[in-house]
Amino acid sequence: MDKNLIALDDLVDQDKPVREDHSTVVQRQQVFGYSYEDLRVVMEPMAKNGVEPVGAMGTDTPWPCCPTNRNFSPTISSSFLPR
Repeated sequence: MDKNLIALDDLVDQDKPVREDHSTVVQRQQVFGYSYEDLRVVMEPMAKNGVEPVGAMGTDTPWPCCPTNRNFSPTISSSFLPR
């Protein structure tokens, strides 16, 4: 692992910024997992208004301690589902 370690001081400064090919932007977005909703709901407000988007991050409703439904079987992922 040490032989592949690169110190930041050893990196060479680029003379000019790297220009990405705009024709591959959708492909790169898909590779990194961006959905249309991510772009519309999260990225667009940040680009237009320079603010962080406001959105739901799941539910923080506590689970009932004594559920009446016998089929009640909470999973950790159910805590993060939008309601």
